[in-house]
Amino acid sequence: MTATRFSRAVGSRSRFGACLIAPTTGEVLWAGVSGSGPGEHLGYDIGWFPECYSLISDWHGPDPADFHELGERLRPANHHGLFHSADDARAFRSYYVSRPWAETEDMPFRPIAVELVSTEP
Repeated sequence: MTATRFSRAVGSRSRFGACLIAPTTGEVLWAGVSGSGPGEHLGYDIGWFPECYSLISDWHGPDPADFHELGERLRPANHHGLFHSADDARAFRSYYVSRPWAETEDMPFRPIAVELVSTEP
């Protein structure tokens, strides 16, 4: 689960964090940049927040010639599809912004902590 896969925000939303609902599972997640959410830590995404844009699940995708290297750069991701640490997320950002197909960094891409708040839909 990454930020662009969320269907809608629920509850409060601020520049520090937001509760989000995963559309396929109904899980309630917390995502934010402060790293101190209310749930079980799942990992780190990298992107724009609070806009909830994820570099991991970039909507337009890479050049097919970069598939192998992109896979290698995503290898540190855990079974949730998130990075274990904010430093791993920043390392992926460094690779991503070097690619010609990448989104431009109009706002800084930064690590986004993702936590599981509830598995109840």
